[in-house]
Amino acid sequence: MRSAIRWMVMAAVMMTAGMQVARAQLIDPTTGVMVDPATDPADFSAVAGGQPGNIGMELAAQASEQAQQAAQAAMEQAAQAAQDAANAANASQPSDAGSQQSSPPAKPTVAKPAVSPKGGTFHVAAGAAVQVTLRDKDPKAKLHYTTDGTTPTVHSAVYAGPIAVRGDETIKVLASRKGENSSAVVTTKYKVEN
Repeated sequence: MRSAIRWMVMAAVMMTAGMQVARAQLIDPTTGVMVDPATDPADFSAVAGGQPGNIGMELAAQASEQAQQAAQAAMEQAAQAAQDAANAANASQPSDAGSQQSSPPAKPTVAKPAVSPKGGTFHVAAGAAVQVTLRDKDPKAKLHYTTDGTTPTVHSAVYAGPIAVRGDETIKVLASRKGENSSAVVTTKYKVEN
């Protein structure tokens, strides 16, 4: 304590003599914190007088507050990430029939058509053909087909009766109905030999 007082007296004497001194600083022995007279003259006087200053408590309170703010921010960020993950999971799952949604319900899809006979190799008399029939479970569905292996669209030929197959042909067919999604395309390959 004597050395601190002696140092202060010496600094005061040097300042009155017109000498410049470095900024005086002391270390608070109770907290180990550097006390600067320019920023906290009350604590500097207390520490210089042998009393503990409150600067250590102020810094501890600031550190505690910063830690609480950081913890709160981390919890909010984790909660947002969990919410985002839950939203993404809900968006990828089909909705329940009773739940309310802001988007219109999905359009139904027409059932795949059936082709008879099933594809394969057929041996027939000269000039004869294999008669291929198409049908769908929905009597109001239109059956669109191709015989050249291209993928049919709603603009392709509409089935009206049996298709005569006389050689190697690939028949592709889809079912469509207004207001519904078209069915998947059914592909059947035929080889007709005489």
